[in-house]
Amino acid sequence: MELSDYDTVFAEAVYTFVQVCRQRGYAPEPVLLADLGRVPGVYTGEVGLGWSFRLKETDELHAVTEGGALYKATRTWRLDRKPSWLQQLSGSSFLIVTSEVQVDKASQLRVGIMNGLLQFLEEERH
Repeated sequence: MELSDYDTVFAEAVYTFVQVCRQRGYAPEPVLLADLGRVPGVYTGEVGLGWSFRLKETDELHAVTEGGALYKATRTWRLDRKPSWLQQLSGSSFLIVTSEVQVDKASQLRVGIMNGLLQFLEEERH
């Protein structure tokens, strides 16, 4: 989903999250696709750059790309068949997309995500 697919309030929340992350200088990280059916996972592509946050109620990891796309995500510490650019950029773990999030206006997930975005921005970042 893109920002234009969300309801107005939710789209503004996601857009604001991205803008505040940029303004505060939070470095985005690569958001990747991988085949996690293997151990270790195998790199299959990239979604873009973005930031991760956790839902307060469930502690589930999510990712928001610079374009406003929202995904459920996970982290892995080993990833095979990485391209050379990723080997140079990678830190201790990789942010992997597990599925795109579908949010409707009445869902509890929508509220949880908005709270998670807010909590991320309220935390002290160093």
